[in-house]
Amino acid sequence: MSLSFYSKCECGAVTVSDESGLSYSCKRRNLKRCLPGVNLRKLKKLPDTGCCDHCSNHWGLDLCACGSGEVPEKCKNRTRVCGRPMQKFDEYNHVVAPGGWDFANGVRHAG
Repeated sequence: MSLSFYSKCECGAVTVSDESGLSYSCKRRNLKRCLPGVNLRKLKKLPDTGCCDHCSNHWGLDLCACGSGEVPEKCKNRTRVCGRPMQKFDEYNHVVAPGGWDFANGVRHAG
């Protein structure tokens, strides 16, 4: 996958995306861990935002799959998906907790 763009959010997250619109978010401090080898200086900067998937939807490479907004290693919700990240680089699908909405498949999972 070839990333082309990035934007920064007031929440401290960075969102990178490719030409097709696939995007991945994480806190700036976690960028090297979540997206090793990505150099923001080589990507086109889009305008900064006031909200993003990371802060408004709790969807990111460094957030728990349950949607809590916590980092996977520290989430205490104890759902079947806790401990896993919401996003994985190079896969646009995300793990969906019970009761969560699966946008990729257009279904709501039983909670």
